[in-house]
Amino acid sequence: GEMVQIGSNQSATSLLVTPNHRVVGLSATNRKWTECLADEYVATRIPVSTCAPDREEVDMTDEEIMLGAWCLTDSYRHPSREYWTFYQSGIKVERITSILDGMGLEYNKLTRIREIRQICGKELIETQPHFELRVASASSKIIDTIVNEKYVLPAWIYELSDRQLEVFIKEMQFTDGATTTKGVNSICIYCSSSLKDDLQMLLIQRGYSCSLKEYRPGHWRLNIVKGRTTVKVEKELVSRHQYKGKVWCLTVENGRFFAYRNGRPTLTGNSRLINTAVDKMPGLAGLSRAGETKPLLGIEYLCRFDDVNVTHIEDYPNGVHWANEGLRFIHGSAVSAAKGATSAKQLSLGVSTVAGHGHRAELVWDRRMTKDGALQIFAGSAGTLAKINGEIPSSKTGVNPSGGLPYRKGTETWQQGIMVIHYEHEGFNAYPHIVPINEGEAYLHGKRFQSSVDSNGCDL
Repeated sequence: GEMVQIGSNQSATSLLVTPNHRVVGLSATNRKWTECLADEYVATRIPVSTCAPDREEVDMTDEEIMLGAWCLTDSYRHPSREYWTFYQSGIKVERITSILDGMGLEYNKLTRIREIRQICGKELIETQPHFELRVASASSKIIDTIVNEKYVLPAWIYELSDRQLEVFIKEMQFTDGATTTKGVNSICIYCSSSLKDDLQMLLIQRGYSCSLKEYRPGHWRLNIVKGRTTVKVEKELVSRHQYKGKVWCLTVENGRFFAYRNGRPTLTGNSRLINTAVDKMPGLAGLSRAGETKPLLGIEYLCRFDDVNVTHIEDYPNGVHWANEGLRFIHGSAVSAAKGATSAKQLSLGVSTVAGHGHRAELVWDRRMTKDGALQIFAGSAGTLAKINGEIPSSKTGVNPSGGLPYRKGTETWQQGIMVIHYEHEGFNAYPHIVPINEGEAYLHGKRFQSSVDSNGCDL
């Protein structure tokens, strides 16, 4: 069918979407955020990155962060002998030696003369001595605590403060990058195919516009501009094309997600079923079967919640269900980076709270004084019943140029589980118990439960 292309292969953004796709943009006239269907697009500044609030600094030294950048670029970890080797040429070797020396790590330095004429496709003016720094086994084990897999961003990188992240980016640029001629804020980083998606997703979440280009098979260049969160796309760059193939329609809680095409990320929105239907046929809003109140296009009706004894709480994010005077259930609307901090914030209301949204299993306790005496309260989340291998869209995933979801096992720090709660129907007290689910297996009250289907719902 017909698709709408916004931008081009040469512009800073490139989208190919259905006509009913929602496009978010910053108006050039009144500087207000607007939303329109792709079929009715007007010239706006489209978001290409988002600037999250600064974070507290991670308990790491700048040298450890810089060494992490070297581990992901100019290094090799021997799989069986368990030692790290760092590579560099010319005077640049002084940088990595000063880092290793500053951390008290032991290594041997080897000098080799190689006839290398080009690096990353660029001709070298002159050949320089090549150095190999082979780190001792004991010191390599210390490095393993910083980076334990060569082409995977470690979890701590996602938690860095703005200042620490800039330290990491500048070191990546130093080891495998360059400053472009477009300005002091524009740099490029060369990276492998397996690292490019994670690095781009990280940067666009932290206020860096970041486009990808494959400059030779299997090798990619990230073009980075700090602080550029939007780009203007004129209406002249909107065109229509006939398309035959797979179309992804993602639905996420806040209605926004990053997708990229031709290596260019764009913040965009859902093609919501109810929004599209009501926009074209307003009479469908609230339509239900005779004698029932559930809307035909509502999730409660479509998922047959009544058949499986599930109570659906409407009005996200404000919907709430009180089980007794002191126990409430909410969806939740915020997630903290520190483990347990999301639930801890819920304790401030002075009642027990069960929330979702974060997909992490958490349980924290407090004891409050009331006029009737001490009251023990808790706040927690059971985790999630969704896949936790990275296939579910999140802040660390996106849509790749082929239309698929780029993910790597271990991307998310989520847990699967359920929560069993015994509570007083009349009163305040409640007693929670989290039941973790690990690879389809769970234990409750000494009894083992094993899934009979795989993660896709197919019989085992």
